[in-house]
Amino acid sequence: MTAPIGAFTGTASNIDTKAIVDAIISAERRPAQLMERSISTLTTRKSAWGAYRTILNDINTAAKALRSGTAFGGRTTSVSGTAASGRPILSATAGSTSTPGIYNVEVQSLARSGTGNTAAQALATAPILTGGATTASLTLNGTTITVDATNNSLEGLRDTINSTTAANVSAYIVQTGSGASLVLKAKTSGANGLAFAETTGTGLLTSLGWTADAGADASLVVDGVPVTRSTNNVSDVIPGVTLSLQTAELGTTTQVTVSRDQSSARTAIESFVTAYNKLLDFNKAQIPSGAANATTRPALASETALASQSANLSRTLQEAFGSGAATTQTLSQAGLAIGRDGKLTFSAAKYDALSAADSTGVQALFSDRMTATSTYLDSLVQSTSGNIAVQTQSIDRQVTRLTERVGSFDSRLANRRASLTRQFVAMEAALSRIKNQSAAVAGQLAMLAGG
Repeated sequence: MTAPIGAFTGTASNIDTKAIVDAIISAERRPAQLMERSISTLTTRKSAWGAYRTILNDINTAAKALRSGTAFGGRTTSVSGTAASGRPILSATAGSTSTPGIYNVEVQSLARSGTGNTAAQALATAPILTGGATTASLTLNGTTITVDATNNSLEGLRDTINSTTAANVSAYIVQTGSGASLVLKAKTSGANGLAFAETTGTGLLTSLGWTADAGADASLVVDGVPVTRSTNNVSDVIPGVTLSLQTAELGTTTQVTVSRDQSSARTAIESFVTAYNKLLDFNKAQIPSGAANATTRPALASETALASQSANLSRTLQEAFGSGAATTQTLSQAGLAIGRDGKLTFSAAKYDALSAADSTGVQALFSDRMTATSTYLDSLVQSTSGNIAVQTQSIDRQVTRLTERVGSFDSRLANRRASLTRQFVAMEAALSRIKNQSAAVAGQLAMLAGG
């Protein structure tokens, strides 16, 4: 086996043959180094395109929030008026479909759940069927409850009711001190929440001393119109508004005021402004200028598409809304304008004033312009066919080709190193043999001369 070159370096020739081989390989590898620099540059460019895509996606997300109209549907509610006890009469929440305005509500009575109970029985486990009856059929909220040998006690009847989910009633036993009482409570409020009757038998409920309060509906007057509901959460009287009734107070009118919540729209517009202006900052950072970029060019310095895409986006935002009224033709009328530096600015005061005068028109304006903006951005950031995807796919192909070439180059250099190593090893071995032979000859000559 041939010894590695390090074992021969300097032993015969006094030449650092390893350093010579390294220098030869290093010189011959310069083309591969240039390719590796190209790979590094391409990788940096791909990363920059990724950052650019992220910024465009952020703008697109903000545009879609304004396009959908959800940002303009915010509502606030206020309630005035309390009961004589000081307790609130009701609370209210409003959704995006509600109509701003003032609604007068009088809560005359609250809905309550039906309850009932038996008289106290000696034992909760004692039989409850009387008069020799072996069965009884009861109806609880339209559901049949059968009492027989399997559940012939208050506890048995309790368990049967609790396992009958269709009845929508809960049952429990209360120890009164003089016996056990079965208590039923409807799980929902309203006048029809608890209906318990015997259909066949020997008067089981009568013998148990059953008494009940079937429950009651809520009664209220909304802007002069009497209304009854089975629940205290009334969501189908004032469109888009849910009233949570808390205290009944005859003769006391509570005012429920529903207003537009401008803050949600303002926040959405400001988010769009922030995202858009980040794009301008990114593009500016790609312009080679000044000493800072004298030796290192920005990753996308040669990409003219950035400027053209930014210009297209700016034009889309500034185009007029053809279907809008004269006062809602452009976003600048609603406070969203592009300054001399290309960046967006937002005047909340201007937006509030126009929205107060024509909220529907303002929402339509933003929906139109943001739909056009989002459509354009979608064409740029689509995962496979968008402009950025095309750029990054091209970079990936170039990197793949260069990486393969570097690998092939290094493979050839490895063979080259091995060949040089073998040559130097052979040279060192030959020199070593010559030296050994010279030493032997010199020794023999010396012996002859001395002899």
